[in-house]
Amino acid sequence: MDFHIGAEIVGRDGERYGKLSHVIVDPRTNEVVEIVLGESGLTGRDVLVPVGAVNSADHDTITIELDKSQLDKLQTFAIAHYITPEPGTAAYPGALMAPGYAPVGAATGIETIGMTPIVEVTEQIPEGDVDLEPGTEVWATDGKVGSIRDVLVDEQTNRVRGFVVEEGLFFHHDVEIGFDQVASVGADRVTLKVTKAELEATRD
Repeated sequence: MDFHIGAEIVGRDGERYGKLSHVIVDPRTNEVVEIVLGESGLTGRDVLVPVGAVNSADHDTITIELDKSQLDKLQTFAIAHYITPEPGTAAYPGALMAPGYAPVGAATGIETIGMTPIVEVTEQIPEGDVDLEPGTEVWATDGKVGSIRDVLVDEQTNRVRGFVVEEGLFFHHDVEIGFDQVASVGADRVTLKVTKAELEATRD
């Protein structure tokens, strides 16, 4: 299966529910455990879809064995957390605001305090799992080589068998990298166990 970021996700009823925005991987087993259905007009939110619900996946389309009523019952991928602001920063007693909201105006003598919306988002994924999102960096032992475009998965085991790295920083075209060249999968990057030169040699 090819989990291409941006591929259309289609339900068993033929409805198009949105697009793939993230792939959630358990780095201890290298298995894809969930995919994220990006917010659409039908679901109205980002949804964590168990990989077991996936029937097929290619570059353009992912089909799932779920309909809208079942998607509505699944967990939301991310939520915003609100906190009690520091004394003197809220416009009224008991107010709540998102972390990062900055009061503006008071310092310039304006009595009404406005808020600059900077919302902190917490990912709702199982502890220890890794979110492979668009642009997750791929590094050789001696530097960055690019970013993930696709996650390639064994259809029988759901284990990651490789990645497609998009053209740009190091490659002049999209390149598939086998999982045998991967040293670790982390929260912010995939690290290879080869140098740039060794990686380039395998492309010849």
